[in-house]
Amino acid sequence: MKKLIIALALVLGTTVVTASSAHAATISGNGNKSYNKIVVKEWSLDKKVQENEALQGNLVGVQTNSGDNTVKNNTGKHGDNMVTTGDSTVDTTITNAANLNILKDDCGCQDGSHDHKAVIKDNGNKSTNKIYINDSDTKVVKQENTAVQLNGVFVSTNTGGNTVKNNTGGTNTVDTGDSTVNTTVTNLANVNVIH
Repeated sequence: MKKLIIALALVLGTTVVTASSAHAATISGNGNKSYNKIVVKEWSLDKKVQENEALQGNLVGVQTNSGDNTVKNNTGKHGDNMVTTGDSTVDTTITNAANLNILKDDCGCQDGSHDHKAVIKDNGNKSTNKIYINDSDTKVVKQENTAVQLNGVFVSTNTGGNTVKNNTGGTNTVDTGDSTVNTTVTNLANVNVIH
C-alpha cells in the first residue's frame, strides 16, 4: 500500500504580503515501501515603488513707474514749481514644490525568523520519506524623482526721469519717492522620506 502526503503552502505577493511563517508537518506510521512527501514553500515579497516626474516653469514680468514727470515753461514771480513722486514698490514671490514621497515601511511582513517543524518517524521498512522546505523573503523599496524647475523674473521700477525746466520765478523742486524691489524664489523638489 502506498500513501502520498503532500502539504503545499505558497504565499506570493507583489505589493504587501503578510504570511504565516510557522508550519508543522509530520510523516509517521506509514506502511512498508510507502512513499511519503511533504513540500512547504513560502515566498514573501514586499515591493514598494514610487516614481515622480515634474516640469515647472515660471515667467514673471513686473514694471512700475511713478517717474518721468515734467514741469516746464512756467512764468510767475511767486510761483513755485514742484514735482513729487510716490514710492515705487514691487514684491514678487514664487514658490514651487514637486515630488514629495512619504513611504511608511511597515507591511507586517516576515522578519526573517521562520519557524518550520517537520518530523519523519515510525515509518515502515524501505519506505521513502521526503520533506522539502523552500523559504524566501524579498523586500524592494524604490523611489525615483525627476524634476526640472525654471524660473524667470524680470522687474523694473522707476521714480526718476523727472524734469523741471524753463520756469521763470519761484522755486523749482523735484522730490522722488523710494524705488524698492523684493523678489523671493523658492524651489523644493525630490524629497523622499521612509519611516
